[in-house]
Amino acid sequence: MTAPMSALPISTPTAIFALACSVSLIRLVLVNRRGRAASPLVDSREADAAHVVMNGAMAVMPFAALHVWSGTALWLLAAALGLRLAYVAAARPKSAPGKQATLTGTAYHLLTVLAMIYAMQHMGPAAMDHAAMGHAGAHGGLSLALPGWITAALGGLFLIDGLLTLGAGLFAPSVVARAIREAGKPSGNVTGDLPEISRTSFLFAAFGHIVMDFGMAWMLLLSDRAGH
Repeated sequence: MTAPMSALPISTPTAIFALACSVSLIRLVLVNRRGRAASPLVDSREADAAHVVMNGAMAVMPFAALHVWSGTALWLLAAALGLRLAYVAAARPKSAPGKQATLTGTAYHLLTVLAMIYAMQHMGPAAMDHAAMGHAGAHGGLSLALPGWITAALGGLFLIDGLLTLGAGLFAPSVVARAIREAGKPSGNVTGDLPEISRTSFLFAAFGHIVMDFGMAWMLLLSDRAGH
């Protein structure tokens, strides 16, 4: 029997994750990145696809019927990112423009999706209800938890990256975009002036990444509590 709309677990976190998923999906489909100062971490088709899946998975956490589907999507994303990482590492020459940035961005998102899979399995459905934040119990699917310092370190990594990305967007979007573009140029390549990027454009590009980072920090905190 379908639950009435008033009974559906639509909380503020659910809405934020759903919005971030939608923004990344719109960018994935509509944004033309040709000639842009793109970062594989926040502004690439690969990044947008990762943000769609991961923010989407966090958005449906309160819906028990969707846990299997979101878990399957996460494993497929992990496999795709792993293959992408191996391909870029093996197939592209060392001097290829943007190779290092692509490797870094792909590896970061692979780490993120694996951490999300661990957190979802360890937290269990009861702890993944956004309305029960801070009340996670030991209902997870994993009997062996990672040491607390590892989950704390991963949570700190995602929190710091989210804060740095948000700060860059608010205070220095053009500086960051210029550094990304310069890092991606092959040695000896000379181009004209780099286009300016507005604060709004940067934050729109990075919105899915920032929400993903903060969501992962929160999930790892709950998974750590579930193990104690």
